[in-house]
Order: sequence, then structure tokens, then C-alpha cells
Amino acid sequence: MKYNGKTYGLPRDLSDVMLYYNKDLFDAAGVAYPNDNWTWDDLRDAAKKLTRDKNGSGTVNQWGFGVGNYTWAWTGFIWGNGGDVLSADRKQCLIDQPKSAEAMKYYFGLLTDDKVSPPPGALPEQASVLDYFTTQSIAMGLYGPWFRPVLVNNATQFNWDVAQPPKAPGTGQRASVIYTDEWGIYSQSKVAKETWEFMKFLTGPAGQTRWTELIGARSISPIKQVAQSDKWLHYGNSSGQLILDTLAYSKAPPVNFGNANEAETVWTDELGLVVAGQEPIDVALKNVCAKVTPILQQSP
Repeated sequence: MKYNGKTYGLPRDLSDVMLYYNKDLFDAAGVAYPNDNWTWDDLRDAAKKLTRDKNGSGTVNQWGFGVGNYTWAWTGFIWGNGGDVLSADRKQCLIDQPKSAEAMKYYFGLLTDDKVSPPPGALPEQASVLDYFTTQSIAMGLYGPWFRPVLVNNATQFNWDVAQPPKAPGTGQRASVIYTDEWGIYSQSKVAKETWEFMKFLTGPAGQTRWTELIGARSISPIKQVAQSDKWLHYGNSSGQLILDTLAYSKAPPVNFGNANEAETVWTDELGLVVAGQEPIDVALKNVCAKVTPILQQSP
């Protein structure tokens, strides 16, 4: 929560990204659960077996994986493969470079080539890959710990668990992004002192414990005693420790700079054309860099 040595907020919670999977759908298809040795190839193979016509309707109505056009979903694949989205100083676009492009071709290829993710329009009543998982239309998806309360409170209960993201076959590495949400005070606040006292409570042990009680054990508490409590670790199931373990290979997303919202809008729109089948991924990545580079050069 600091920039140039100055504190601008206090951490509310933090989120990394891991693989959620539906144990019931895996069992029904006779597919082994994800494990720590899984690579991209294992994910693809399992997703193919889990993509099926589950009720004899004559059309596919269950898919193995949900491809989401989200920075936090696909960035880990690029990092695991040894590539990057942007340079460390956020001045160069690297998403079209070989290692990055290979990862993006794999990730979006799960939809466009392997057909193991719902294509646009297949589930018109469902808004996103989050809905796909809760309605059991997909067997696997990438989400953060904030997804646990959604599943715990889901009206249609099913057995689920989490696994680490798969490793890139070429490097044997995996990666995840970590986002931090914060509490801050409006610069023109007329009750800054009172707000500061309340913020100290919210970010302390008592406030963090109460926050967890009210909204469920979602994103990771910055207070270790809360994040490592039985209530947080075993919320819904025993997935909490793996979520904490994923922090070891997580790092800040490529949107932690001044005008990142402009850059993210560019690549989200361009990759949306890939999802819609209107543009091949290699063309999209070249277009992203052509459009993002001027934004990066203007960034403070």
C-alpha cells in the first residue's frame, strides 16, 4: 500500500489465483483429481474427458474448463512459461514475445482449438465463468479465495476443492497473480481522524476476525492469526492452506501503474475478439502491443 515510500492505504485483504474443480463431475467422468504435478497437458487432457453430453441431449452441455478473459486468469500462464506481459518498468509490451505468445495460445486455445470451454452463446443465461462453475456447466476454473463464500452459499451444493495452477511443460514452473484490496481515507474527508481510528480497527485482529464472520472466509487476511485460523483455513473445506501456499509463487499483476486501466482495456477488448472467434491469437497479441505501447510511454 506504499508508493515512493509513502503509505496510501491499509490492506483489507489479498487474493491469489488457483484452480477450482468440481469433484462430483470428476468422479462421474472417472477422471483423477488435479495434483501438484499437473502440467498444462494434464489440464487439457482432463478437460477433454470432462467435456461431454451429460444428459443425452445430443449436444455438449458440460465443459472441462472455463476460459475467462481476465488479466488475473491468464497472466499466471505467461509467467509460468517464462514470459511476461510488460517489462518490469512498465514501459515495454512483451505479451507478443515467443514465451508469452505460447502461453496465450495454450490458454485461449482451450476455447478456440480444443473446444473444452463454453463458446460464446452456449450458455446465454449465464454471465461469466463464475456462473459456469456454480451451475456445474464447467468442471474447472481459475478463481481467487474470494470465490469460496460463493460456493459455500450456493443453493446447488456440490463437492469442490482447489489445486495449484498447472505447471508449464517447458519450464516446470507455475505462477499466480496477487491483488491487494485496501482501506483508504478520502483526501477531502471532514472526519479523517475518526476514519483513521476505524481503519485501524478494520485492519487489526479484532476487525479482521469480525469481517470474516460477517462475509465468510474470502480473500486472505493480512493478519496472520486470522488467515491461519481454523475458521479461515477450513471454510467450506480444507482448501485454505493451499491458498496460502500459492502466495509463494505469486506476484503483483501487470496493472500496478498509473494508467494501467487504459492498457488493460486495450488487451481485454482485443482478446475479446479471440474469444468471439473474430481474430487469431497471434494477430490479437501484435495488435495489443501496437495499441498499448503509446499508453506505456505516456505513463508517469
